[in-house]
Amino acid sequence: MVYAQQLSQADTLPMGLTALPLAAPDDLEAPLSQADRTSSIVLIYAAPADSSTAIDRAVCDGNYAWAARALVRSLVVPRMLAGADSDVVQLVLTQPEFSESEPLLLAAAALTRGWIDIAESALARAGSELAQVPDPPIADLLSAAMITMAISRLRGDAAVGLAQTSDARNLMIKLTAWERARAPQLPLVIDYYAAGFELSRGDIGTARWTLERAAGRFRQWAEDDADHAERRIRADCAGQLSWLDAFSGELRRATRWAGCLLTDRKADTGESGAKFAQLATAWTHLERGEFEQAQQRIDHALSTAADRRDPLLAAAERLTQARLAILTGEPEAALRLLRGPTCAAIDDHASSQWFADQFRIVTAEAWLAADEVEQAIATLDPEPELAVAEARLLLARALRRAGRFRAGAEALTRVPTDPVAISPSTQVRLRLLQAEVAVEQGNYDRADLLVDRALRTAAREQLRSTIASAGKWLRSFVAQEPGLSRRYSAFLASASDVAIPYPQPSTREADSGDVACVVPLTRRETQVLKRLAEFCSNEEIAADLVLSLNTVQTHMRSLFSEVVGHQAC
Repeated sequence: MVYAQQLSQADTLPMGLTALPLAAPDDLEAPLSQADRTSSIVLIYAAPADSSTAIDRAVCDGNYAWAARALVRSLVVPRMLAGADSDVVQLVLTQPEFSESEPLLLAAAALTRGWIDIAESALARAGSELAQVPDPPIADLLSAAMITMAISRLRGDAAVGLAQTSDARNLMIKLTAWERARAPQLPLVIDYYAAGFELSRGDIGTARWTLERAAGRFRQWAEDDADHAERRIRADCAGQLSWLDAFSGELRRATRWAGCLLTDRKADTGESGAKFAQLATAWTHLERGEFEQAQQRIDHALSTAADRRDPLLAAAERLTQARLAILTGEPEAALRLLRGPTCAAIDDHASSQWFADQFRIVTAEAWLAADEVEQAIATLDPEPELAVAEARLLLARALRRAGRFRAGAEALTRVPTDPVAISPSTQVRLRLLQAEVAVEQGNYDRADLLVDRALRTAAREQLRSTIASAGKWLRSFVAQEPGLSRRYSAFLASASDVAIPYPQPSTREADSGDVACVVPLTRRETQVLKRLAEFCSNEEIAADLVLSLNTVQTHMRSLFSEVVGHQAC
């Protein structure tokens, strides 16, 4: 009989068996060819990436308990959680002897199928058994901590999950250098779960840094000599990172990560990394106004069943679908999506507050797109804690649409402006709204600066949908500014092809003291009107604006014509 196990000095062998160290799986054939020795050999397995042959030999004799213990000691549980060693998962699920003798294996196998209750029950049994051992093996404690991390992700319990990631890192340090070298996926799996917990708590910067560290350099996970589990978990991290970048408006970074991953991994395997990359590509198409391509990517992502249940992936799918519905003029469809079970499950977990807040933001956007302004305002009360900038900016837009300009201006002044704290797409929306207000106030120098900064970011990331949804005033303003027109006319021309449905202006009454009827004026007409209000003469206006007297008189006639034409307002 041949057993596969990594042995420590404290391990004892079954009676009559001897140990035979192997350098590689190919060395298995030599001892197995000696028929008279196969009943007394224990293989110290040195290459866990190819354990199927050793496992098959180990169970032939029916000593499942000893074989299961060998698998746990060889750190197979983290590999299972990384999505590798499907043969071990199948063996555990089809051979009751394995699950009865080693509950940690059962818990890990159950998690790969999304069976949380079974995994929790098995983990509780394993914890009870470990509590009775004076000095539990590090491999057992580490496996238990990582199983708890996986359960916490599925349950949406970020607080417990982050505590377990800390414990897992401390336990990993206690492994020997040889053990860590044999399990290169260990720190990556921990980072994968840690990033998910950080994202759920709204710590976007830390989550992105953790995912970048785990994903590694471009194509690193695709090296031929890389361990399968390592490649898989790196790809999962890269996929999640690509969606987070796309969602934040970092479209160039998202495209690089997603393109690299989808080149190496099959897009229809159901791997969470590949599905995240598909959604990232879909979101990129959305922001660039390529709605048909976005729909195709979403359909592709949804057509493949996920190989394991992941609430973060489900949330990303729902947000991407809702965003597409809003941009294509179907806000009611977005609202139906946002009332589905996925969103309700996220709302049930306070530790998943970031996703819950994002669902509220998109819900408010859908109400605003449906011209249900008061519903949009009500959705943002109370204010989402982990999406403050987005919520206040959206509230300012909604209040202005409702004719409550003073309240909208106040909400706009409370939007955080730190470029490190808000995403590029939010920065563009904020600056454009600030510029629109500046134009209304006649502060054209400030508007010019804000528009330039917004268009610079938007052109760099090709945020065409964001620019198209700003309205026609932006294109008119840029056309009157030679510098802006020279720099951004080509980009604005590409954004003009994006068909964003504009809701009709609200008919609600404005706040007392606000302008009840807005007359559209050109920039020069507004400048002339402002100086008229300051009791300037025609000659003074001409000198101040560097215009001829005839031009000023032309603007005056136009202004009086506009006023007469809108007297019924």
